[in-house]
Amino acid sequence: MRILRREFVRALGASGACASLPSSLRGSQPQNLREHLAADPFRPQYHLLPARNWMNDPNGPIHWNGRYHMFFQYNPNAAVWGDMHWAHAVSEDMIRWRHLPIALAPTPGWDDADAAPRQFSTPV
Repeated sequence: MRILRREFVRALGASGACASLPSSLRGSQPQNLREHLAADPFRPQYHLLPARNWMNDPNGPIHWNGRYHMFFQYNPNAAVWGDMHWAHAVSEDMIRWRHLPIALAPTPGWDDADAAPRQFSTPV
């Protein structure tokens, strides 16, 4: 595939513009980034969102004893994918959510470096 000089210069200019963003938007000051995102008028207001860090794959919604329960993948340590835990939140109206303690966390020693299980429990 051949790239035209004009397209190359346009892409180069766009990458240079990204590099010149204020440091508060590039992630070097996470508190300022959090404040910026919280004030974003396009940020969802009626969706389950984590208080901080990475959320992924909302799953397993149930209604039990008058409350809605939602589970989701969550990284409690960083605002990027990785170190996945399953978090739990409850709501009475599906608008205001209360975060509960982590439902499932990785268990050290369960798998090896290749993520292959090392323990099996099989009924006889």
